[in-house]
Amino acid sequence: MKNYKISYYMHVGLRSNQEDCLFINGEIFQEEGFDSVITIQNNSGHGLYAVCDGMGGMNKGEWASKFICDHLKKDIEFRDQEIIKHLSEIQTLVENENVQKSGSTIAGVLLKDKDIKIFNCGDSRVYKITPGQIEYVSHDHSLVQHSVDDGYITTEEAFDHIHKNVIEFGIGDIFKKVWDEKRSSVFINSFTLNETDCYLICSDGVCDVLRDNEIFAILSPEPLEVIPEFIEIIKERMNDNFSFIIIGLE
Repeated sequence: MKNYKISYYMHVGLRSNQEDCLFINGEIFQEEGFDSVITIQNNSGHGLYAVCDGMGGMNKGEWASKFICDHLKKDIEFRDQEIIKHLSEIQTLVENENVQKSGSTIAGVLLKDKDIKIFNCGDSRVYKITPGQIEYVSHDHSLVQHSVDDGYITTEEAFDHIHKNVIEFGIGDIFKKVWDEKRSSVFINSFTLNETDCYLICSDGVCDVLRDNEIFAILSPEPLEVIPEFIEIIKERMNDNFSFIIIGLE
């Protein structure tokens, strides 16, 4: 069994309402912003942590991201198919609410001792940070990411692309046809956590204003120790809500 250290933060940015929502192993947060970073310990070796980023305008994005967090289960089984099944069930619940033109991304980390499952729908991201590099270990469901995957543009070109915020998959009524036709699916990745590794889960309010190498330059080599500086740099550039969770070993 391993002891995890988890730090998290959220800020409304330049928007009038908070459409991000955090799931912290059963606790849910959708605040305009925290006064400071919140840091907790997880001594059980098990946990679920996720960032949801709502979309749809008015209060619909706010509703969608919180609805998803309200229905996440922290005791979900540590298997790919169980994660997919659980998110599919939440998609069905969303559709049954009959809230029109709303949706949300989700990115999360499921812990079991030193084993980790990464999952995401949409463009909220998970990064793995080691002493030597940063690795984007989730995978955007976006129009621009498709162009990167097909070799039409580079990741550097994608950062400033005019259509970078066109999302092709997530949870919500706006993605019903994609789920029904199975045109996309939940992305899942698996890792074993080493003593020096950290995982960053974030909404696009972070990765839209900081390139991967910039995130690494700020957070490396001790991500959990430099979070206040990380926040201040994001605030200098922010144009959206931004939220993140950083997970490491004690």
